[in-house]
Order: sequence, then structure tokens, then C-alpha cells
Amino acid sequence: MRNGNRSIEDQIDALISEGKSLAATQVSDFLTKGRVVDVHLFRIWRGKVETFFDRTFGKGSTWVSKFQSEINGPSLDDVNHCLSMLEVAKSDFIDGNILPIRKDRKSDESASVIPFPDVSAVIQHIQGLESCLKRRWVEAQRCQSAGCYFAAIVLIGSILEGLLFARFKLDPNKAASAKIAQGYKFGITQLERWGLDQMLKVAVELGWIKKDRGQFGDALRRSRNVVHPIVELKGKANFDESTCRVSWEVLKGAIEDLLVSVS
Repeated sequence: MRNGNRSIEDQIDALISEGKSLAATQVSDFLTKGRVVDVHLFRIWRGKVETFFDRTFGKGSTWVSKFQSEINGPSLDDVNHCLSMLEVAKSDFIDGNILPIRKDRKSDESASVIPFPDVSAVIQHIQGLESCLKRRWVEAQRCQSAGCYFAAIVLIGSILEGLLFARFKLDPNKAASAKIAQGYKFGITQLERWGLDQMLKVAVELGWIKKDRGQFGDALRRSRNVVHPIVELKGKANFDESTCRVSWEVLKGAIEDLLVSVS
């Protein structure tokens, strides 16, 4: 068997193993009376599976369409359904019923770039910020595709910081009223001197970002801080594809929360 085929099987096996571990987190949902799994772990895993189908079989493939339409929420049923899809995909691949797409690296990178979301409601009051963040959004994906995970993480963290800065500028008085902000050395008039850590904590207190997302955001902040060489050495950072995927999920979740906060 060719190495490429073995690699694809290994990827499917790894996703199945992770899905089974996710299923083990199931609890009873009070409202629906059904079984659900950890929502954040589900989103991360779902993102990994979708990325695998995209890159392996193509964005327009039946597998991708079926996955996107049928795997939605963090229910145990969706997890089991996704696991069944992975098992069938593995079987069909081994039997030669489906083949991975042949990729031209340059064209594939261009085609796989996810467009920058519409966050104008959060950032339109700051001239030039949209084009700045859009450029970083695209560059982060290109860095990830090229295996430059360190650079990708730094860019993803900078996008989150830019979005939070813009949200604070929309309502500086409310930001200044946050209890945790009272202890900050620099007031809201010196927002440019606030770090991502300070902005995340205030955003969580004000409900602009959900508390659990804020915790994930703090993990992204610590990862981004390896831009400083000494921090990298002390933390022994070793970023990879999975780190990037998790970071994207954190950023996307924060964007959802920030958009809700201004709606």
C-alpha cells in the first residue's frame, strides 16, 4: 500500500478515535432530554473532520455536502452519525470506491482560503481596520497551509485582539465600568496600551464574549505570546496543524459572540 493511502487511513483512524473519546463526555440535556457532548470539543472535532473531507475529497464532493447538511449540533446522535460516515469513508477508500483529489499546491491553497466574515458591525468605525484584519485572516491560512504554524497562531491572535479593540471603542464607557477594569494601570482612554489579556477579561465580565470562550481565548493569547523568543523557550512551544485548527475555532466563536453583542 502506498504511503499516501496509509496516511489517509491513519487520519481517519485518528478522527474516529477522537470522536469516540468525545462520545464518552456525553451528558443528559435538561431541555431536550437527549444526550449531548461537550459543545466546544464537538466544534473542534467537527472542524477537523470537515477539513479532512475538504482536503481529501474536495469541497464540492458528496462527502463534504453530506457532512455539512447532516452533522450540525453537539448531540450524541450527530457524533455517532459522523463516526459512521468516517467508517464508511475508510472502507470505501480501502476498496478503491473513492479516491483522494490530486492537488496542485498553488491552486489548492488559493481555492481553500476561507473568506473573511462580515464583521462590519464591530469594526466599521475604525478606518482601515477591515482591510488590515482581512489581510491577516488570509495570511494566517496561507501560513497554516505551508506548515508555518508559529506564524499562523500569531496572526490568529492578532485578529482577535483587533476585533476586541474595535468592540471596546464602540462602547468605551461601558468597558470602563467593568469591575475588573478598575484595577488596570491604564484607563479606557489609553486602550491602545491594554493587552489581549485585559481585553478578554473585561469582555467576559460584560458578556461580550461567553465565559468559556474567554477561557479558550486566554489559551490562544498565551500561544500568541510565543512571538517573544524567551516566552517560546520557557513554554517549549510546539505548534502543529491541530493547534491551528483549535485556534481558528476560538477566533470564530469569539466573532460570533462579538456580533451578538452589537446586534
